[in-house]
Amino acid sequence: SDDPSQAGMMSGNGGNKVIIHPDLCASTVITTTNYGQRGAHAKSEALYEAYIIPLLEKGRKDCTS
Repeated sequence: SDDPSQAGMMSGNGGNKVIIHPDLCASTVITTTNYGQRGAHAKSEALYEAYIIPLLEKGRKDCTS
């Protein structure tokens, strides 16, 4: 989607991430084994943007109820 939204994120070694996305009523955990490798975080972010966000947006619901 082209609509901006806010998310909170924690990152760890090797591209590990925890992403809290209140607008999508979702928390996502990405675990990897890319320790000490270049581009590990970029790979995790690309995975999140290309595959996870579209699935979450497809199943979007009202989080306020």
